[in-house]
Amino acid sequence: MQRIGLTGGIASGKTALADALAQRGLTVIDADDISRALMQPGEPGYRVAVDHFGEGILDAEGKIDRPALRRRVFERPEERRNLERMLHPLIRQRIEQTLDELEEDSALIVVPLLFESGFDDLVDRSLAIDCPRDIQIERLMQRDGIDRMLAERMLDAQMSNAERVQRSDHSVVNDGSQPVEAIAEQVLDWLYGRGPWASRL
Repeated sequence: MQRIGLTGGIASGKTALADALAQRGLTVIDADDISRALMQPGEPGYRVAVDHFGEGILDAEGKIDRPALRRRVFERPEERRNLERMLHPLIRQRIEQTLDELEEDSALIVVPLLFESGFDDLVDRSLAIDCPRDIQIERLMQRDGIDRMLAERMLDAQMSNAERVQRSDHSVVNDGSQPVEAIAEQVLDWLYGRGPWASRL
């Protein structure tokens, strides 16, 4: 199986690109989806988070209030690192289990912190989606209803776009100048040696 790691900063368009690739037949495993599943009541991520942060992170229905938890961990860097230390092993285990069960010849593994978490050793090739910082900030503010200060803090907590692109095997740009479907076709050209991207393999 060919394992391709897709990474990119927050609000860079990873989900939209992954969805476009899934529509074109590529199997997608999304670490964020796994993280959300692990944080549901009865799941191991839920228990470790509540044990560490207390029931103050729960909403009226007893579910984890993700926006409140996000604000808390990005306002306190040590708490963010604690959450990552608790969740990353669980996420990695789920990814490995899913890969073991697949019969397809290739899979796209979407991991925002691909290099920071060490998950890059799970993939054969890595792809970064690049996006101008000011566009990420605007998207993040609109998507999550947060102010600029928190949006900038969330971006600052991640690897820079430049370093992510430098460490990846290939990169594409999502700055709004072309539809995501066109970017998806560029990725498939790169993966399968089609078109002008073939010489870069």
